Amino acid sequence: GDSGNSYATHLQFLEEFFRQILPDCDKDALEYLNSLVDRVYINKGITPETDLSKLRPEDYPVFDDLYDAILAEFQQTDNDYIRSNLRILINYIAKFSAGGRNASIWNGHSPILFPIAGRLRNDSYIYKGKVYSLPKHGFARRSEFSIMKKQADHTVLALFDNEKTHMVYPFSFCLSVEYRLVSRKLCVINTICNRGTNTMYFSFGAHPAFNLEVGGKVVFSEKEFLSTVLTDSYGLCVGKKTLNPNGNTIVIDEHIFDNDALFLPKMKSTSAKLVNKNGEDVIRMTYGKVPYLGLWAKPNAPYVCIEPWFGICDHYDVSGKIEEKNDIISLEAGKEFVFSYEIEFM
Repeated sequence: GDSGNSYATHLQFLEEFFRQILPDCDKDALEYLNSLVDRVYINKGITPETDLSKLRPEDYPVFDDLYDAILAEFQQTDNDYIRSNLRILINYIAKFSAGGRNASIWNGHSPILFPIAGRLRNDSYIYKGKVYSLPKHGFARRSEFSIMKKQADHTVLALFDNEKTHMVYPFSFCLSVEYRLVSRKLCVINTICNRGTNTMYFSFGAHPAFNLEVGGKVVFSEKEFLSTVLTDSYGLCVGKKTLNPNGNTIVIDEHIFDNDALFLPKMKSTSAKLVNKNGEDVIRMTYGKVPYLGLWAKPNAPYVCIEPWFGICDHYDVSGKIEEKNDIISLEAGKEFVFSYEIEFM
């Protein structure tokens, strides 16, 4: 029934996930990896009959579980062909398991930036004479969302204001995020509703990451005057820098993110595609008109984030009042702000 469909869809997603993060992996080894993933899930008690909607994140296998299964299989089999595939997988998956090369470059999920994007001066702001503290990127990325709807190809999550959020953000809101799979596209719809009686002030940003090794390119849909907002070591805006006065391509080299992210303001482009170092198109992300587009990765890491931002880090000379913050969104009582983007696997 539905459980079996959900399980199959989940494994199909993992197949695509491994294909994206291991683009150079041998095809036969990837096929063997998919069969191992199924066995690892069964060993964790997750089968086609399992209701995935009732599982917690900690119920699922992690890279360490997969690595242990690959290693155990390698030690137990005498089949040269299987051992050859497993040897390839050991080299790849070891990078993502605890202590591996990639373990320190991505240790969370794709965050949602709300009610601020970037950093506030002194990590605080003023509203109606009272000082409130907010960490970099706000609290949504560390919050637990409620599952409002869950289907094989469609999920809606929501975060509502509560006593804890009121301590740092005195507004009544609902932030919902809808994920919908349509063919080879992932559609994401972010909706913020002001449930209070006062005008609500906020910033918002998305932060999806994509596998892309050094030497890959970000190619925009239009020719641009490419410039970036500069930030200092504290994460505050300190100026601008021209990257390319007439271009549509940024090459991801070893040092491009040495000084943190690029923040590209007021672009004409409404989409960007990633091209790997072999010249192959990887994904296209369509995000429409946004005030800022961020590009970021940890230096020399094999991925890049494409981050549409409605808002930006503070400057040093800000008043601190949230209603006067650069590019802040003001939303009247009962109104909604909606931002959608699409990721197409190419």
